[in-house]
Amino acid sequence: MAHGQPVAPRDSVVRIFGTDLGKLEATIDAIALGYSLAAETAALRGKPENFERISAALGSFRDAVAASDPRAAQLADGEFHHAIIESAEQPMLHDIIRDLDAKISLGAPLHIWGSIEQHEPMQRRALEDHIAIFEAIRSRDRQAAFDLSYDHAKIDLDIILELLQLQ
Repeated sequence: MAHGQPVAPRDSVVRIFGTDLGKLEATIDAIALGYSLAAETAALRGKPENFERISAALGSFRDAVAASDPRAAQLADGEFHHAIIESAEQPMLHDIIRDLDAKISLGAPLHIWGSIEQHEPMQRRALEDHIAIFEAIRSRDRQAAFDLSYDHAKIDLDIILELLQLQ
C-alpha cells in the first residue's frame, strides 16, 4: 500500500507476473473456480446464520462504497467473500482459495482496486455483483451462485490488465 491507499502499482504487477498473460489468466481462472465453488456450496449448505453473516458483510460493503471509503471497502469486500467461504463449511476449500488468492492478490487478503481512478467504478461493479451473488446464495440457486461468482472474479483480471495498460 502506498500512503495508505489500496493501490497495486504497475511495477508490482510486472514484478509478479511479468508479461506472461497466460500465467495470469490461468491463476485468475483457478481462483474464480475456487470462489465459485464456495458460493455454490454456500447455496447448497448455507444455514440462516450464514446468510445473516453474508448479509451483514454486504451491508458493510454497501456502506463503505456509499461513503467512498476505499480502505473500508477493501475490508468489507474481504469480509463478504470470507463469509461465503465459511458458509461452505469446507476447511480444505478455504485453504485452497486462500493459497490461490495469495498468488494474485497483491495486497492479499485485501482486494486490489487498481489505480485511484479505478476505485469508484470497480467498487460499484463489485457491489452490484455482491448483491446478485448473495441473492443467488440465499435463494439456494447453486448454478447462479457459481456463475455470478465466476464472473465477479474477473474484476482482478480487469484491474491488473488496466494497470499493465494491456486492456
